Amino acid sequence: MPEGIQHKEVVDHRRLRIVVASSQRIWPEVDVDIKVNLVVFRSTITDLGFKALNAFHRIVLKLSSGHVGGSAFGMKTVELRTTGRKTGQSRVTMLTAPIADENRIVLVASKGGDDRNPEWYLNLEQNPSIEMVINGERRSMLARTATVDEKIELWPYVVAAYKPYASYQKRSKRDIPLVICENRNDKETELGVVAE
Repeated sequence: MPEGIQHKEVVDHRRLRIVVASSQRIWPEVDVDIKVNLVVFRSTITDLGFKALNAFHRIVLKLSSGHVGGSAFGMKTVELRTTGRKTGQSRVTMLTAPIADENRIVLVASKGGDDRNPEWYLNLEQNPSIEMVINGERRSMLARTATVDEKIELWPYVVAAYKPYASYQKRSKRDIPLVICENRNDKETELGVVAE
């Protein structure tokens, strides 16, 4: 710092480090430090919010024996069970399914329009064998990311089921993936895979 300029560190209510100088000059590195910290702070709050909402939804479903919380925003709610890509442990996430029938369930990896893919999506990319609980029925499924053509075909139905998905896609810097989950036995038969 140039001689003759006093500074002090101030911690604001968001617990971010901000350097305040007695000069009118603003140093670019301070501005970058604040922006980086703010992005990390927002990401952490977003992640914690999703985890809390997810836990609350699971508790409501369990306490009501599936009578409350079986649908949200006009879409079916599903309990997705993946294998953690780092830990190998079972991970449970509550999601909504804009498209759900006997043979497939379509999920949207939107994370509310965040620029990062959700953890559950990263897990199933690593290990596509998943379990899904829908309407109290547990199903073994194989998950895959929709192709470009499939997304073009399915996207209007997804947005018709829940309009905010369109604004999430506009807001996000990434292409929000659609995940097609198909009954494991049906998909294995189609691929010629022998069941274990």
